Amino acid sequence: DGKSDETKLSKDQKENGIKETPSLIELAAYSYFPSSFIVGPQFPFKRYNRFINEEFAIYKSNMKAGAIRCSVGVIYLILRQIGAIYLPDDYFMSNEYSNKSLFIQMIEVGLWGKISLYKYISCWLLAEGSLILLGIAYSPKSSQKDSDTLDDWTACSNVKLVLLETGSRMLHYVQSFNVNTNNWVASYVYKRLKFLNNRTLSYAGALLFLAVWHGFHSGYYMAFALEYTIITFERQVSINTN
Repeated sequence: DGKSDETKLSKDQKENGIKETPSLIELAAYSYFPSSFIVGPQFPFKRYNRFINEEFAIYKSNMKAGAIRCSVGVIYLILRQIGAIYLPDDYFMSNEYSNKSLFIQMIEVGLWGKISLYKYISCWLLAEGSLILLGIAYSPKSSQKDSDTLDDWTACSNVKLVLLETGSRMLHYVQSFNVNTNNWVASYVYKRLKFLNNRTLSYAGALLFLAVWHGFHSGYYMAFALEYTIITFERQVSINTN
């Protein structure tokens, strides 16, 4: 993108395009950047380069913001561990569970699913807090109105907690869970499938990429196939009801 005609690039491509080829050392340092290379969140090389050049160093509110995010991560980790004590994985294969009523089974498996997500959320919150403390997660203000508010350190946020906990549609979960990875896939896969001239096919291609990226266990492909089906169904229902 850095060598392409800017008039043909999208806003994301202009912001993240690299003008000069990075060295192998720079690529290695970016790939193994502390706090993000194990569980994410993903962020573009351009952001890493701006961080190395100390463009974000003038903003000093990162310590408080990072400590808060790390603390929330610890809370979610504690909730996950407590939940795993009362609803361990092997419980759902036991006679005790199978002998309960269908209503109770549905409630318990729903709680178990929620608790299972918390291990990912806690990891992302702790990683995000670390990235904020390091100073790489600054998000530039987009308007004069924004400039009058506190510094924004959400550029590396991988989960939107309020939307995740209050969402009522599959789309809400997609928008609030693994956010930066979804943004990365949207920028580098989905938008580059425009030549298909079909948003549905582009979306399917992006999900297939995610499934292959995760691995070759059948559960990954089932999960993303269900996401595609449910999101498509929700969109069609929304269009028809409006």
